Amino acid sequence: MHFHNRYDGVDQYALWLIQTKAKQLAGRYGFSPSDREDLEQELMLDLLQRLPRFDPSRAKRKTFINRVVDHAVASLVKRQKAEKRDYRRNGGSLSKDVEAPDGGLVERGNTLSADTGQAGRSDEAGCLLVFDVRTVILILPEDLRELTVRLRTQSVAQAARGMGVPRQILHERVKRLRCLFENAGLRNYL
Repeated sequence: MHFHNRYDGVDQYALWLIQTKAKQLAGRYGFSPSDREDLEQELMLDLLQRLPRFDPSRAKRKTFINRVVDHAVASLVKRQKAEKRDYRRNGGSLSKDVEAPDGGLVERGNTLSADTGQAGRSDEAGCLLVFDVRTVILILPEDLRELTVRLRTQSVAQAARGMGVPRQILHERVKRLRCLFENAGLRNYL
């Protein structure tokens, strides 16, 4: 298998380390072998973003690179193991037959809603859920609304950096958000 990522001008040690770590991750922790190039890119991007903070008075360059790449690998694995995308919860093939409520057999894929991917949720229920979530978001104060939008694609740490707010403050706001969503009857979707 040949990979096409090019990193012109990048430290050869960093390139070797990142390629080695991506190769080790590919096929493990829910990453497929075809994810290897993407893993390389994510690790390289993380390193390039942190490299300006390298301080030669505190550590050698190789040590810094090792620490940054190891931390990035740990973050990728942690993200893969997060409950909402935990690779270990894979229920198997959608083509596999499972027992239907009437006792017969049906393909697992036929038990899921096409729009939501959630078992047993009708298209109407999915639309109502979207409506309910949007309604709650509209009545949120500006700081919580911005946080909600950011948390769709960012971690709390990333959102904190982007908003210029300490993480502890954001964790408190997340607790407030949870309460508001629970009070709106959306506890099962948090």
